[in-house]
Amino acid sequence: KVYIIDEVHMLSAGAFNALLKTLEEPPDATTLVLVSSAPHALLPTIRSRCLKLAFAPLPLGLVAERVARERGADPATARLCAALAGGSLGQALALDPKALARRQEMLARIEGLAPGDARAALLLAEDLATDRASAEAHLDLLEAWYRDLATLASGGSPEGLINCDLGELAAASAARHGAPEALRRIELCRSARAKLRFNASHRLQTEQLLLRFLFPDV
Repeated sequence: KVYIIDEVHMLSAGAFNALLKTLEEPPDATTLVLVSSAPHALLPTIRSRCLKLAFAPLPLGLVAERVARERGADPATARLCAALAGGSLGQALALDPKALARRQEMLARIEGLAPGDARAALLLAEDLATDRASAEAHLDLLEAWYRDLATLASGGSPEGLINCDLGELAAASAARHGAPEALRRIELCRSARAKLRFNASHRLQTEQLLLRFLFPDV
């Protein structure tokens, strides 16, 4: 028998514990296939009991074509979905095209936050985290954004940017933040995403994220 558990990182804590027991004492003649687009979110005790098989990403053009056809996205948004997903069709289709379309306004608001302005950060968090899906979509956008800034701040070419249409804002933001701060914010985004997968409050995680952007020592 073969059992396939898709997006296994989305399981609850109780389900993870039950799965771990099954992995420790698997039934005879049984193969468990755990599929995940975020293996870093799995418990180390589960990862250590599995044989990892990595699949190569699909061509970005192919992913963009599918996103445009299945989600009704315009070509520019479809290409951005493909780039953000790193060639993963499942992740690209899961991205929210509406959030992508509003990304320039969202990024400009975040980059416009004044140091120490907690009130503005909390108001922005309210707009970004209307529900869990919205919060996760914005985390994806923010991580890609700060990856672009880290690339520019480290002397990388703007040709490889994911947000290639926002070059002017990216260049100004990279010069202001520098690579260490951009990398710090990437780690904050990843930490918030991991907590969301364990059913943390999407509103609270977004608020904490933006406050930690402004208050590095908190």
